[in-house]
Amino acid sequence: MERLLTSTTVNKYRISLPTLSSFIFTARSDASFIAHTLPGLFQMLKKANATPHVVVDTTMPGGVLGKTSSQTQLSGLLDELKSLQAEGHHFEIEQLSPDPKEVQKLSRIHFGAPYPETHCFRGYPIHGSIRQFHQKESDYVLHLDCDMLFYEEEGFSWIAEGIQLMESNADI
Repeated sequence: MERLLTSTTVNKYRISLPTLSSFIFTARSDASFIAHTLPGLFQMLKKANATPHVVVDTTMPGGVLGKTSSQTQLSGLLDELKSLQAEGHHFEIEQLSPDPKEVQKLSRIHFGAPYPETHCFRGYPIHGSIRQFHQKESDYVLHLDCDMLFYEEEGFSWIAEGIQLMESNADI
Protein backbone atom coordinates (compact mmCIF):
# COMPACT_ATOMS: atom_id res chain seq x y z
CA MET A 1 0.00 0.00 0.00
CA GLU A 2 1.40 3.36 -0.95
CA ARG A 3 0.44 5.39 2.11
CA LEU A 4 0.82 4.52 5.76
CA LEU A 5 -2.30 2.64 6.71
CA THR A 6 -4.96 4.44 8.69
CA SER A 7 -6.49 2.90 11.80
CA THR A 8 -9.56 1.76 9.82
CA THR A 9 -7.33 0.07 7.27
CA VAL A 10 -5.35 -1.52 10.08
CA ASN A 11 -8.51 -2.93 11.63
CA LYS A 12 -9.75 -4.16 8.25
CA TYR A 13 -6.49 -5.94 7.36
CA ARG A 14 -5.23 -6.61 10.92
CA ILE A 15 -1.78 -5.24 10.15
CA SER A 16 0.45 -3.86 12.88
CA LEU A 17 1.92 -0.43 12.35
CA PRO A 18 5.20 0.94 13.67
CA THR A 19 4.87 2.32 17.19
CA LEU A 20 5.33 6.02 17.90
CA SER A 21 6.15 7.80 21.15
CA SER A 22 5.58 11.55 21.22
CA PHE A 23 7.01 14.12 23.59
CA ILE A 24 6.05 17.79 23.76
CA PHE A 25 8.43 19.90 25.81
CA THR A 26 7.25 22.85 27.86
CA ALA A 27 8.73 25.14 30.49
CA ARG A 28 7.66 28.01 32.75
CA SER A 29 8.19 30.54 29.98
CA ASP A 30 5.51 28.81 27.89
CA ALA A 31 2.49 29.14 30.19
CA SER A 32 1.14 32.23 28.45
CA PHE A 33 0.58 30.54 25.08
CA ILE A 34 0.20 26.76 25.52
CA ALA A 35 -3.60 27.00 25.60
CA HIS A 36 -3.31 28.16 21.97
CA THR A 37 -0.54 25.88 20.67
CA LEU A 38 -0.99 22.52 22.40
CA PRO A 39 -4.51 21.70 21.10
CA GLY A 40 -3.24 21.79 17.50
CA LEU A 41 -0.32 19.52 18.40
CA PHE A 42 -2.69 17.14 20.20
CA GLN A 43 -4.94 16.99 17.13
CA MET A 44 -1.97 16.28 14.87
CA LEU A 45 -0.78 13.47 17.17
CA LYS A 46 -4.28 12.00 17.38
CA LYS A 47 -4.28 11.61 13.57
CA ALA A 48 -1.11 9.54 13.94
CA ASN A 49 -2.60 7.42 16.76
CA ALA A 50 -0.01 8.76 19.21
CA THR A 51 -0.62 9.61 22.86
CA PRO A 52 0.91 12.99 23.67
CA HIS A 53 3.33 13.12 26.60
CA VAL A 54 3.83 16.68 27.78
CA VAL A 55 7.19 16.94 29.51
CA VAL A 56 7.39 19.83 31.97
CA ASP A 57 10.87 21.13 32.72
CA THR A 58 10.65 21.76 36.49
CA THR A 59 14.10 23.30 36.84
CA MET A 60 14.60 26.98 37.49
CA PRO A 61 15.03 28.84 34.21
CA GLY A 62 18.61 29.76 33.38
CA GLY A 63 20.73 30.91 30.50
CA VAL A 64 19.60 33.47 27.97
CA LEU A 65 16.00 32.18 28.03
CA GLY A 66 15.81 32.48 31.80
CA LYS A 67 17.03 36.07 31.69
CA THR A 68 15.02 37.36 28.73
CA SER A 69 11.70 35.43 28.85
CA SER A 70 8.95 36.09 31.35
CA GLN A 71 8.57 33.13 33.70
CA THR A 72 5.48 31.68 35.37
CA GLN A 73 5.57 29.74 38.62
CA LEU A 74 5.63 25.99 38.03
CA SER A 75 2.18 25.72 39.60
CA GLY A 76 0.82 28.19 37.02
CA LEU A 77 2.16 26.10 34.16
CA LEU A 78 0.68 22.92 35.65
CA ASP A 79 -2.66 24.71 36.13
CA GLU A 80 -2.69 25.61 32.43
CA LEU A 81 -2.07 21.98 31.49
CA LYS A 82 -4.79 20.74 33.85
CA SER A 83 -7.20 23.25 32.30
CA LEU A 84 -6.50 21.74 28.87
CA GLN A 85 -7.21 18.27 30.26
CA ALA A 86 -10.45 19.56 31.79
CA GLU A 87 -11.45 20.83 28.32
CA GLY A 88 -11.21 17.24 27.04
CA HIS A 89 -7.67 17.06 25.69
CA HIS A 90 -6.09 13.69 26.44
CA PHE A 91 -2.40 13.71 27.26
CA GLU A 92 0.00 12.59 29.95
CA ILE A 93 2.00 15.07 32.01
CA GLU A 94 5.52 14.23 33.13
CA GLN A 95 7.38 16.60 35.41
CA LEU A 96 11.09 16.33 34.64
CA SER A 97 13.56 17.05 37.42
CA PRO A 98 16.83 15.66 36.06
CA ASP A 99 18.67 13.12 38.21
CA PRO A 100 22.41 13.94 38.19
CA LYS A 101 23.42 10.27 37.70
CA GLU A 102 21.03 9.87 34.76
CA VAL A 103 22.27 13.14 33.25
CA GLN A 104 25.89 11.97 33.36
CA LYS A 105 25.03 8.49 32.07
CA LEU A 106 23.09 9.82 29.07
CA SER A 107 25.59 12.57 28.28
CA ARG A 108 28.34 9.94 28.22
CA ILE A 109 26.30 7.93 25.68
CA HIS A 110 25.42 10.92 23.49
CA PHE A 111 28.38 13.27 23.94
CA GLY A 112 31.22 10.92 24.92
CA ALA A 113 31.73 12.41 28.39
CA PRO A 114 29.70 12.57 31.63
CA TYR A 115 28.76 16.24 31.50
CA PRO A 116 26.67 17.47 34.45
CA GLU A 117 24.81 20.21 32.52
CA THR A 118 21.11 19.67 31.82
CA HIS A 119 20.57 22.81 29.71
CA CYS A 120 22.57 24.62 27.04
CA PHE A 121 23.83 28.18 27.52
CA ARG A 122 20.56 29.50 26.11
CA GLY A 123 18.56 27.58 28.71
CA TYR A 124 17.15 24.87 26.41
CA PRO A 125 16.78 21.45 28.13
CA ILE A 126 19.37 19.35 26.31
CA HIS A 127 19.04 16.48 28.78
CA GLY A 128 15.28 16.29 28.25
CA SER A 129 15.81 16.19 24.50
CA ILE A 130 18.05 13.12 24.63
CA ARG A 131 16.31 11.43 27.56
CA GLN A 132 13.18 10.78 25.50
CA PHE A 133 15.05 8.26 23.35
CA HIS A 134 15.60 6.11 26.44
CA GLN A 135 12.10 6.42 27.92
CA LYS A 136 9.79 4.36 25.72
CA GLU A 137 10.08 1.19 23.69
CA SER A 138 8.84 2.30 20.29
CA ASP A 139 9.90 2.23 16.67
CA TYR A 140 9.84 6.04 16.36
CA VAL A 141 10.18 8.98 18.73
CA LEU A 142 8.67 12.35 17.88
CA HIS A 143 10.06 15.39 19.68
CA LEU A 144 8.01 18.58 19.64
CA ASP A 145 8.32 21.85 21.49
CA CYS A 146 5.11 23.46 22.71
CA ASP A 147 5.69 26.58 20.61
CA MET A 148 5.65 24.71 17.29
CA LEU A 149 2.85 25.46 14.84
CA PHE A 150 1.84 23.15 11.98
CA TYR A 151 -0.80 23.09 9.29
CA GLU A 152 -2.24 19.87 7.90
CA GLU A 153 -4.96 19.54 5.33
CA GLU A 154 -8.01 17.53 6.33
CA GLY A 155 -7.20 13.82 6.10
CA PHE A 156 -3.42 14.35 5.84
CA SER A 157 -0.82 13.51 8.50
CA TRP A 158 2.76 14.60 7.97
CA ILE A 159 3.72 12.26 10.84
CA ALA A 160 2.22 9.26 9.04
CA GLU A 161 3.85 10.36 5.77
CA GLY A 162 7.22 10.69 7.50
CA ILE A 163 6.97 7.24 9.05
CA GLN A 164 5.92 5.77 5.70
CA LEU A 165 8.93 7.40 4.05
CA MET A 166 11.31 6.00 6.68
CA GLU A 167 9.70 2.55 6.54
CA SER A 168 10.07 2.40 2.76
CA ASN A 169 13.72 3.56 2.67
CA ALA A 170 16.26 1.27 4.31
CA ASP A 171 18.90 4.06 4.10
CA ILE A 172 17.04 6.28 6.57
